[in-house]
Amino acid sequence: EPAQRAAPQRRSAPGVSRPTRTLEGELGKIEELEVTVARQQKQIETVTGQLRQQGETFTARLEEQAAQIQKVSAQLETSKRPLQVVDSR
Repeated sequence: EPAQRAAPQRRSAPGVSRPTRTLEGELGKIEELEVTVARQQKQIETVTGQLRQQGETFTARLEEQAAQIQKVSAQLETSKRPLQVVDSR
């Protein structure tokens, strides 16, 4: 009776075990995620800076409008005072 041979194991890379390939794949995914996180952090910093600048511009315009409103209110108060009649006789 001829001796039976064991079926050969399939490996995509000679000498590399399956757990090692799985670990390498997971490490690759982690590196991709780290790159994505770094890119998103830069985007957040950019947007935060833009929002800060827009907020400062908005605040400055709001303060200008408040000053104009106070000026007009003061002018209205002045014009509401009763007119004094001067007798020129």
